[in-house]
Amino acid sequence: MRQFQSRVKENNYTLFQKRDLYLYTILIFFVITAVYFGFAFSKGSVVEVRINGTVQYRFSLEEEGQKSIQSNGKRLMDLLIDQGDIRIINSQCPLHLCERGSLKQSGVLVCVPQKVIISIVRDEEPVKDTDGIDLITG
Repeated sequence: MRQFQSRVKENNYTLFQKRDLYLYTILIFFVITAVYFGFAFSKGSVVEVRINGTVQYRFSLEEEGQKSIQSNGKRLMDLLIDQGDIRIINSQCPLHLCERGSLKQSGVLVCVPQKVIISIVRDEEPVKDTDGIDLITG
């Protein structure tokens, strides 16, 4: 250790130089900007519940309250929608790991034993296939 310290003193090594600080500041700015715009444009208005890969339930974020999620007559869990925040409560899975998370305007909640995926999607009109033309240019 003493040899390393003596070499550092001899060669005048420094951890940060002024140009390094400028570079780190610019990188942090770009990362924060990318994260902000990523979350700002990914906001949806509909909660979509998929069971075994198929959409079973769709709820609006404005419909606050507790919703029951069922499959084949069996209650799987309850979904709590409160001020744009979605949580799983009263799950029937053995470890209740899915109850720890929260879905706040982005991301996905997953309950693996129940095969349930909950996500927020945009409520957009799907593209209608009228005559098979993909793109028209002028």
